[in-house]
Amino acid sequence: MHTISIFVDKNRMPKPASYFECQTHLAKNLRNAANFIIRNLRTGLKKAPDTRTANENEVLETVRIGIEMANEKLLKDVNRLTKQLKNLPANDPARTKIQKRIENKQKNHPSMPTSDHWMLTYETLDAVMKNTKNPDYYAMPSQVNQQVLRKVLKDWKSYFEALTAYRQNPERFKSQPKQPGYIKTPYTTVTFTNQVAKRSDIRGKMYITFPRCLVPVCVGKSEGSYVRTEVKPCYGGYMIYVIFQDAVKTPEAPKNPTRILGLDPGLDNFLTALTNFPSAPFILDGHWLKSINQNFNRKRAV
Repeated sequence: MHTISIFVDKNRMPKPASYFECQTHLAKNLRNAANFIIRNLRTGLKKAPDTRTANENEVLETVRIGIEMANEKLLKDVNRLTKQLKNLPANDPARTKIQKRIENKQKNHPSMPTSDHWMLTYETLDAVMKNTKNPDYYAMPSQVNQQVLRKVLKDWKSYFEALTAYRQNPERFKSQPKQPGYIKTPYTTVTFTNQVAKRSDIRGKMYITFPRCLVPVCVGKSEGSYVRTEVKPCYGGYMIYVIFQDAVKTPEAPKNPTRILGLDPGLDNFLTALTNFPSAPFILDGHWLKSINQNFNRKRAV
């Protein structure tokens, strides 16, 4: 894997910047909406019905409706596939494919969470958002909204892992890990897979075209298979990270290396390098870089 980063300035590239501003804001809204559902499920399912808050009752009803609608659609699909299966000859090779589809649908049907198993799977959370016509979900392009939900569930998975580690060795933590909270900033990172953000090569340069955006973004030249694009809000614009799968595998490091290069980052000097083989050590001056950074920080603080 390797990554190319491009800065999209709000003043120099107003149309792509406006698009990214919209998508990163919508991603924030959807992440908060998903966290709202999960957090209220966690608390609401552990209470008696008459002690639940209005938010908890609203979420439980929304999840119930979403799951029921998803299972109704799934049952119709299973019945339709079962009829197709019955109409096929016994030796038809298509029977195996249809049978697997039926088994997968029956296996992955969403179920109502309980007080002991309140955490939603990705499939269930996505089904709830789809079937209840969640406005934050449908405000984003297809698959982009699904990546947002996956990020939310990934955060919760990390929280559970940290909580388990805390219970086993609390002395390694300053405090108990906190559950994922709501994003208070207006924007957050959004991910576009290669299925929705398309690559095109024009005159030796690579462009990425995003869904619902008419202006493609030039990312220069790159080798390898395009995987995804991540857009992160930053001061004055947006950082675009384009991730590629390398065509050539990186060679493994030798178990017993004989040629070693030591790199020491410094405060004034950018880098000092020294080897264990006949080669002159060298220093990369960092004063000019430090001066540029100080000037940038000074302008940003004004």
